[in-house]
Amino acid sequence: MKSSVLIILSSLAGVSPSVARGEPMQSDEDRSWAFARELYAEGHLDEAVLEFRRFGAYYPASARAPWSKLLAGIALTQQGRAEDARDEFRTLTEGGGAGLQERARLEEAKTYYFERRWNDAERGFSGFLAPGASSDREVASEAVFYLGWIRLNQDSGSRAASVFAAMPDEAQLAKYRDDLVRVSHELQGRQKKSPVTAGLLAALLPGAGHVYLGRWADAGTSLVLNALFGLATYEAFRRQLYLVGGAAAFFEVTWYSGNIFGAVSGAHESNERDKRLLLDGLAISPGREPVPIPR
Repeated sequence: MKSSVLIILSSLAGVSPSVARGEPMQSDEDRSWAFARELYAEGHLDEAVLEFRRFGAYYPASARAPWSKLLAGIALTQQGRAEDARDEFRTLTEGGGAGLQERARLEEAKTYYFERRWNDAERGFSGFLAPGASSDREVASEAVFYLGWIRLNQDSGSRAASVFAAMPDEAQLAKYRDDLVRVSHELQGRQKKSPVTAGLLAALLPGAGHVYLGRWADAGTSLVLNALFGLATYEAFRRQLYLVGGAAAFFEVTWYSGNIFGAVSGAHESNERDKRLLLDGLAISPGREPVPIPR
């Protein structure tokens, strides 16, 4: 009750309730920064980018100004706007950024990761791993984290495990290290379907490639359709119905080729699905690591 009266009286007097309670009044800069952070936290990325850029334009001398560029770039990365994000990060790496150069270089490397440009991403992350290359322990540990995930995406579980094992004990991400190493070993040891085997079986007998993948309904469909159109082609030419035979042969070649392509692509899909089931069970993955946002 006393608090409510204080708020009403202070409002009538034109005084901020926070000041009336003895709290420091927020400056325009503080309110602008808080608003941008709130938009970002709530997932309103378009608006957050605009507010971070506006903050940098209005308060270029603020200690938060370099952070506004960094966070605008991170929000752009999350939107899939990699080129725009890299422009933001490069203003920090090339023009100085109040100690944020290393973080900006890391975030730029992440844009390549999310574009699945593994070689470019690896070059960026590897630059943090040489002794003395980074003065920021968390930046270096995130670089190790992303390098490990590159190996996972390349289906190299053993190499991923070696990378994750090198994560320093003091890093925030180190608490996930054991799970990352375990899943990497499981990924390496899992039974994979061979696209070559699936394709060869499908070529020898339509549907056999799908049986190899455990897709029995697709196998039956492929066998029946190929058998029907193969028989129709034979009968049409036997009766000298060349136009009908040509049309039936066209469809038979289409079904036969599709049967092989479906088996090969099915093997790739099966392997990718098994990999995703393993990786989706992890508590942490790229894009889900904490984003440092100063108050």
